Formats: sequence, structure tokens, C-alpha cells
Amino acid sequence: MCALRHLFLLASGLESKITGEREISGQIRKTYDEYNHLGCTGDLLRITISRVIRASKDIFTQTPLGTGSVSISSLCWQKLNDLGFDPQKPLVFLGAGEVISSLVKFFHDAGYTRLLFVNRTKERASELSAIYGGDALSIDEFWLYREKMHLLISCTGATEVILTAERFDQFFEAGVAPEFMVDLANPADIDEAISDRKYVRMICLAEIQEVAVKNLQLRRDLMDQCIPIIELHERELQDELRVRRVEIAMSAVPESVKEIRRQALEKVFLKEFNQLDESSRELMLRMLDYMERKYISVPMKLAKEVLLTNIDVN
Repeated sequence: MCALRHLFLLASGLESKITGEREISGQIRKTYDEYNHLGCTGDLLRITISRVIRASKDIFTQTPLGTGSVSISSLCWQKLNDLGFDPQKPLVFLGAGEVISSLVKFFHDAGYTRLLFVNRTKERASELSAIYGGDALSIDEFWLYREKMHLLISCTGATEVILTAERFDQFFEAGVAPEFMVDLANPADIDEAISDRKYVRMICLAEIQEVAVKNLQLRRDLMDQCIPIIELHERELQDELRVRRVEIAMSAVPESVKEIRRQALEKVFLKEFNQLDESSRELMLRMLDYMERKYISVPMKLAKEVLLTNIDVN
């Protein structure tokens, strides 16, 4: 039961690093499908995963768990979108890691087309430009860049400041410095001294994280609303598994009934059956077909009813 509860909590994003993370259930489904394709899963696991995914959907639809963004990329997009940037103005992404790759999707879907991707290695920047359009530069090429920038967003894995005050001043003197900058890196990519310039607005990671922390705490406070939903699905899953065990145990019944029919027609009553006229034999076969179907379905139905009645009583 502990492992089962953990699976329910995990799929619903209640045990992930970011509470309420929706992508977990999709990852579980994808993993199951891959192993199922390889023939490594069984019938009971199929039922369990299906129930776990349903529980996850119910939690996100019946509670506010999924509301309130907590990812850095989504929060950054919301903040910048609220500021009302013009999609036709040039946008620079400094870095090509997971955060930038996630963030650029928002801008691309919103119609931003003048994109410039800058990375330590030009190859990775080119990969993003191939997907979302725009241009790509290596970091060394970027320092010589002399086209007007409007918004610059940086998030690299560098261990020290990349965009120093000196380099920024060179951009400013050339008339191409960005008017807005966002530093999502930890440690920072952009020299903090640049934020003192009156002609530039800078948003730092701490400003974004402050909102994320508040949203995350709100999600954690909703745990008490989620547990009853999980407990309901756990009980329903146990019922499903018990019924499925009965179905598996009785899976030999259809073949047994077919064998009884075959023996009756080919051996026990062969002589009498052959003495019947054609219409009588046709009627007899139709009767046997009907009896066979009922003899297979009725015991299965009764077994399920008895099992579920006992479950309700208990």
C-alpha cells in the first residue's frame, strides 16, 4: 500500500520538487507505454496506471492545485507579458539551456519573430534558431554585435558574470544596448552595477523566485483537499483489481464450455444429432450457441456481483 500511495502522490505532483507539477503524470504514462511496448508490463499494472492517471486528472480539475505558476520560465513570461512588450522589437536570449529553451516557446507562440540566440557554443544556439527562427551567435561574436537590442534575457551555467558593466557600456556607446534585461541565472550572468543605470530596467532572479515561493506555499496548503480524492481512487482500484482477478481465474470457462459442446456433438449425441432433419439440426445448433453464450456470461456476472456485494458490506 505504501508503494501504491507513493505512486498516486507522485503522479499528482504532490511528491515532486515542485508541488503540483503537471508533467509528472505524463512522464509516468510515457514510461509505462514504453515498457508495455517491450512486453514488460502485466494486466494488473495496466489497471493500476490507468487509475493513477485518472486520480491525477481529478485532483487537477477538482482542486486549485495546478493554479499559480511556480516554474521560473512561466513566471518570467507572465511578468514580461504584463509589461506589454512589442513582439516586433528585437529579443536576445543569452544561453541555450533548459530555462531558455522553455521560455522561448512562450515568446514564439505570442508572435515574437526578431529573435537572437547567443550561447558559448554557436551550435546549441543554432538549434534553437532552427526551431523558432531568428539568428544565432557564439558569445564571442555577440560582443561585436552592433544591432539594436530591446530586451535581453540571460540564463547560462557560467560561474561568474558574463555581461559586465564594461561590456554593457560598449553596447550603450554604440547605441545598441537593450532597454530591458532579465537575469535568471544563479549565480548572476549580468553585473548588478548595470541596474543602477537610469536608462535600463533590470529584473533579477530573486524578484521572480519571490512569486514562485508564494505560489508554491499555496499549493502545499491544498494537500488536505487532495488526499481524500486519492483515497477514493485507491478504494476503487482495489475493487477493480479484485474483479480482474476473478476474470482471470474464470478465463478458462469459455474454452471449457466450448469443449463440452464439441464432445456432445461429436461423441455423446453424435448418432442422435445425425438422425435429425436439417431444420432440427439448425435449431439445435442455435440453441447450443445461445446456451454457450449464457453459460459463459452468467457465472462471470454473478461472480462480480457477489464480489462487489462483499466489498460493499466490508
